[in-house]
Amino acid sequence: MQVKNFVGIDVSKNNLDISIVDLQGKQIHYECISNNGKSIKTSLTTIMKLHQLCYSDVLFCMEYTG
Repeated sequence: MQVKNFVGIDVSKNNLDISIVDLQGKQIHYECISNNGKSIKTSLTTIMKLHQLCYSDVLFCMEYTG
């Protein structure tokens, strides 16, 4: 696995803020979506296709909220 992009997800009760950053730290995508299964699946599929990303090359990061 060669990480080429990072997906940072800020989680709240109602929304997810999704930001995609390349290895140089440049933000290539930002989106705020509803925190539900349908929105997550639809948005991630669309984002991955739009930026021609492969799941095996992307590191997903979320904060630990305890």
